[in-house]
Amino acid sequence: MDEKEKDFTISDESQINDRGFKVLLSGGIYTRFDANPVLLYDHNTEHLIGRWENRRIENGKLKATPVFDLNDSFAAEKARKVDEGFLRGASIGIRILKLEQIGDEYVVTEWELIEASITPIPSDAGAVRLYNEKREVLSFEQVKLNFNNNQSINQMADEKKTVILLSASTVASLGLKPNYDDRDIEIAVREKDDEITNLKAEIKKEKDAKIAAYLSAAQDAGKIDEKTKTNLSKLAQTDFDAVKEFIDGIESKPTQSLRDMTQRTHLSGDRANWNYLQWAKEDPQGLSAMRANSPCEFERLKQTL
Repeated sequence: MDEKEKDFTISDESQINDRGFKVLLSGGIYTRFDANPVLLYDHNTEHLIGRWENRRIENGKLKATPVFDLNDSFAAEKARKVDEGFLRGASIGIRILKLEQIGDEYVVTEWELIEASITPIPSDAGAVRLYNEKREVLSFEQVKLNFNNNQSINQMADEKKTVILLSASTVASLGLKPNYDDRDIEIAVREKDDEITNLKAEIKKEKDAKIAAYLSAAQDAGKIDEKTKTNLSKLAQTDFDAVKEFIDGIESKPTQSLRDMTQRTHLSGDRANWNYLQWAKEDPQGLSAMRANSPCEFERLKQTL
């Protein structure tokens, strides 16, 4: 770690880590990580302690700056240990896409960065955790076994390479380059799935806001009470038009005003001129009734605090 800027070296391609391989940084895919640069503690997804910023490659080293979530007590404690020099190590979590044996060394030449963690005892600057496509943790022995079983197939790749042809519109939609392969398609489809998921979440958020605003207006107009509003909110999720048609057919009821409540009381004084504190002191039951039956009046009264 560079003490001045608190940078971490999260991978060093010159080092053979204790798993027995090197990671070629130029072969990394960083797209999804850069969109969500999670900072974990010791590769534990339950310990999300912040995010990484300024990820870059310098002199064969993958570097980044940690930004801790100081509102989280666990993360704040790790930030203190980093600041005071008690935590200095970092490690990457990757999905291996291509493994080559160069001489006596195994080299990961194509891979995707999944996460990066601050760790208490990394084996070296090239420390790494391995995942498969389901984000399950693998041992390097499992990776090597798969590599050895398919080595002869890899050597015949040019003869048996799978060619997937897509329409021009599909290629454009997925943002693929002209010389795409099956791995590019897989990554592009996964990114597209993420976009669709985020879009669906945004649409649902807007729909929920629309339903809440409409039902609140209906309650303010005296058409429905709080219980009916709750029940109709659930129905509106599946059939908003039916709920709207039902409510639009109800005649609005005049809401009870402050002056109406004044006329129904035997206490002396002009309650229409009372502020919130006076209501709370002199007639808390009346204040509760106003809140339930005339929410607009109640909100205006709160402004007198």
